[in-house]
Amino acid sequence: MTRFLLLLAAGLATAACSPLDDSLDRIGTVHLRSTGVALFADGDRGHAGMLGSTCELRTGGAIGGDVPVGGSGRPEILGGGTAEDGDEVVLARTRGAVHILSAGSGGMFSSTSVRAAADIGPDLSGAVLTSQGPIVRAGCELLWLDHDLVERDRVAAGLEDACDEGSFTAVPSGEVAYLATGGQVFAVGPDRLDALDLAGTDITYSTATDALVLTDPGSRELTATTPSGELLWTLDAGGPIVQVHDFEGSDYLLVTVEEGYTYDLLMIDAPTGEIHRAIPLPNRAQVYTSSDGRTMALARPNMTQFFRLR
Repeated sequence: MTRFLLLLAAGLATAACSPLDDSLDRIGTVHLRSTGVALFADGDRGHAGMLGSTCELRTGGAIGGDVPVGGSGRPEILGGGTAEDGDEVVLARTRGAVHILSAGSGGMFSSTSVRAAADIGPDLSGAVLTSQGPIVRAGCELLWLDHDLVERDRVAAGLEDACDEGSFTAVPSGEVAYLATGGQVFAVGPDRLDALDLAGTDITYSTATDALVLTDPGSRELTATTPSGELLWTLDAGGPIVQVHDFEGSDYLLVTVEEGYTYDLLMIDAPTGEIHRAIPLPNRAQVYTSSDGRTMALARPNMTQFFRLR
């Protein structure tokens, strides 16, 4: 812990010459081995996956009771948001199934419960939560579900070569998903299937710029491109890229880079590709953020720490 705080302070001191004066305040820590974290828009509350269950949490450092989701296998939290009816929801995944948890409201902890569950089958390989509901990848298909996990649309034709590889992302509205696989990038929607003149394996959608951010496993290069193919910028991250995360509600991309036996968390200006901060981390941490544009979680092997931009 002490080493982490010293490294974090050193990283912020290094960034003192940045045009931005923002710094990070650590607001809380929870000690658990998480399998995914979702933060709600207020930046104060969230939900975490654990071995065999899930739980509510507060970013100030408090953990609520267990919330079992059912299904088989270890539950993984994939995201959080707000449904059309105003209900705060969490998307979870177990082996072959997806689940929507209803977070409720009021009190120190809400009465979170399972709102819906859907068996997708053994081909389930990923899901993202949008304002209209989850988009699920199952084998060669993408399925659009509502927040009660009722299927609205699916796209299969033309994706026969996109069954197992790559990654996908989606715009927050859920109108279109972007799938990177087999060296190609596709724009996929209920009424469209377009092969884009782009290449990459790991794809992230930048809400600040409406751009696609692409890289490949082990690469140190990151590119931001419009869906129409206009190159916005290219960045050498200085080391192998581990994770790219869109900090919704801010102008930042958060990029984790391997630096020998340690890691750096880069805060990158999404419109320009400039690095505003390089925050040293003592070990690998998975990054999660709130759509308030100020709150982030760094999930390490046995703890999750929460920070807020000043």
